[in-house]
Amino acid sequence: MKQTLLAPWLHSAKANLVRQKCEESLPHALLILGRDGGGQHELAQLNVKDILCQNLSLDGACGHCHSCHLVEAGTHPDFHLLDGREETIKIDSVRNVLKKVANKPQIGSAKLVWIAQAASMNINSANSILKALEEPPSETFFLLTSDANAQILPTIRSRCVLISLPTPSHDEAIYWLEQQKELSDFADLFWISEEPFTLRQLIQTDKASIYTNLPSQLADYLEGHTSVNEILASFDVKNSHDFIKGLLRLMQQCICYSTGRDLPNIDTLHRVCNLLLERLGIHKIMDAFQRLQVLIANTMRTNLNMHTQIKAELVFLLK
Repeated sequence: MKQTLLAPWLHSAKANLVRQKCEESLPHALLILGRDGGGQHELAQLNVKDILCQNLSLDGACGHCHSCHLVEAGTHPDFHLLDGREETIKIDSVRNVLKKVANKPQIGSAKLVWIAQAASMNINSANSILKALEEPPSETFFLLTSDANAQILPTIRSRCVLISLPTPSHDEAIYWLEQQKELSDFADLFWISEEPFTLRQLIQTDKASIYTNLPSQLADYLEGHTSVNEILASFDVKNSHDFIKGLLRLMQQCICYSTGRDLPNIDTLHRVCNLLLERLGIHKIMDAFQRLQVLIANTMRTNLNMHTQIKAELVFLLK
């Protein structure tokens, strides 16, 4: 499991979990909620090691025991991940995990099920997990993480101890990002998100350039300096969903700007928002925003030709 540097606004939640483990009062089910990109999933990665560590310490996982080494290598037999961050958590996956935790721990004295983005469970999966939470297997802990605005069954919420993570301030997020040695040029991304872990992920997955370049690309297009085909040629089909998300966020920034809200201090963002409001007007921008919302929803259900869809939206902006 990849090591995660703990952000300062997560210290308190981590310390409380470690203290409960040392006092042998750790709840059998925890639900960690935070804003998308606020660090709940990254905190859970550290919680996994803390819970399964074979030693007790208020400092958390020792990092040296057999269990810690296995978690780090991703081969711990008593750790089970149901990951809904990219796709729906299906009933077959849940049943397979619950079958495994019905047995005694193979190492140490605990088994752990981490349900990442728990709202991604379909109804059958959620009901199966609910039954396990009501009658948990012995020596088994459930760790659920989700975005704060996600819809989780009230019955599942009621059987978990809720941990609501604080939202970092703008200054806290900037300071923490500046400490990440592998990150740079994140300032030009604050228009797409102010959530630090979202920005870090964009940079680490090489998607940052899509969002960094988009304001100037769209401004050049509106001024007639570039064509639709030149824009389409600048990114890969695999990144088309990110391009559409960027367009949607630009429209959202424009709408907020039109109400008097300040924009992030990015020259290209001010340029494109002023052009959009001047050329299109607020009503057409709102129409574009709604069209892009529908398009993103449709891409989750069907195999659309994304280049064709993006071309249609760009043409719509200049009609």
